Amino acid sequence: MQDFRQEIRDAQAVRSDLLKWKLIISAALGAVGLGLESSKDGNDIFPVDLAFCLIPFVCAYVDLLCYQMNLRMFVINIFFKRLELDSNDTWKNHKDIYLFKKYEQTCDEVRKDKKINAFILDSWALTWSSLFLSILVIIIYWFQKDRPEAIWFLFAGVVGILMALITGAVYKSKVNNLQKGLQEGIFDKIILPADEI
Repeated sequence: MQDFRQEIRDAQAVRSDLLKWKLIISAALGAVGLGLESSKDGNDIFPVDLAFCLIPFVCAYVDLLCYQMNLRMFVINIFFKRLELDSNDTWKNHKDIYLFKKYEQTCDEVRKDKKINAFILDSWALTWSSLFLSILVIIIYWFQKDRPEAIWFLFAGVVGILMALITGAVYKSKVNNLQKGLQEGIFDKIILPADEI
């Protein structure tokens, strides 16, 4: 039981760190793009303001990792919902597992009610921050249109928008499929034999 709690705590900590790094790396790339000047003679090997083009890809990578952490926690939720005791045992002997099972059931009820779903905000934050930063990269394109390499800003921004929408949709689809599989009984019940706990 303690292992599951620790795995959830670890996943939440990693997700929180990833969100911080998303902001830090995006800000650093933005600072590089804004703060460094081209050489005076114009013989740049790589125009440094193209660092902005990396921001949407960093966002997509962090979003994928965060969604993966969310899915891991959701699978733990499914595991506890499937737990049952054998006929020779009672939940009184396993209060910590019983409480965790009830907590996960409550979480599911909250998730299902769209008016009070407290678990959707992190998905919104991931998707909308990536969309916003990708749109900013496209705006940079409009100010740089006359340069031949300006097309990279447009490309990165559009790809960033597509990646944010696709990763969000794939995540939502995976959660829906897991919930549907649980409701349809695709996953077998896990019987806890009293003598093995």
